[in-house]
Amino acid sequence: MYKYLKIIIVLKLFIIIVIDYTFAQVEKNNNFILCQAYEEDSNKLLEEYFIKWSNEIKPISVNVLNELDINKKTVYSIFTDFQNFHISEYYSDFLKKPYTMIQNEIIYIITNSDTLYPIYSKNKNDIVDTLLNFRPMPDLVKNQVVYVNNKKKKQIDEFIKSDCCSKNENKYLNLKWRGWPRANFIETKTTLKASLWGFKYYSIPYVEFRINKSLNKVLISANNGSTFTEYLFELKENKWTYIETVDFLIE
Repeated sequence: MYKYLKIIIVLKLFIIIVIDYTFAQVEKNNNFILCQAYEEDSNKLLEEYFIKWSNEIKPISVNVLNELDINKKTVYSIFTDFQNFHISEYYSDFLKKPYTMIQNEIIYIITNSDTLYPIYSKNKNDIVDTLLNFRPMPDLVKNQVVYVNNKKKKQIDEFIKSDCCSKNENKYLNLKWRGWPRANFIETKTTLKASLWGFKYYSIPYVEFRINKSLNKVLISANNGSTFTEYLFELKENKWTYIETVDFLIE
């Protein structure tokens, strides 16, 4: 009996090692595709990378969405209405990109009262939570969506900041700016924003929410590339409606 148990344990360990190795090879291959696409200035290879990415995580289904609790449903509806407003009012050029980047997890706060205060302030009675595997599909996004999880963030970061695929770069270019052309290369396909601010090189749009206790008002903190903006929205006739811009900061 003990002998068979040892065999089962060894087999399980072997399977785990094989799976980990397989995933590592897939990630390595994805990075290779990015580097090769950049070195060859290949739109076809870059498109191949994004096609694979878009097939990895699909938008949430209506059935799964309906099973969520009221707080999570509220987060989804806020995000959808805010993104529709945001795209139509400010970022219609995003619609011209083949792929829209959307964060795969979102931090939200439910306050203990109906008073909303700045999103960076803290109250011990607030409920702070993170919605994982976040997969919304805003109405105005008619192109493909790629959901940005930690794995993809790391992959893009390694591509942009590594020493690989530097054939097309000026070797005399200041190290501070060497990542920018690669970020700009990815930006041709998606809503990532290439940046010249410090060593950051790029930013991916993301938002956080502070929602009041009655679930009918929200402060939305949005990173729009080189700016951080805070918006106030209110629920009116089952639709989250823009009220005012509360704060604006240039990075």
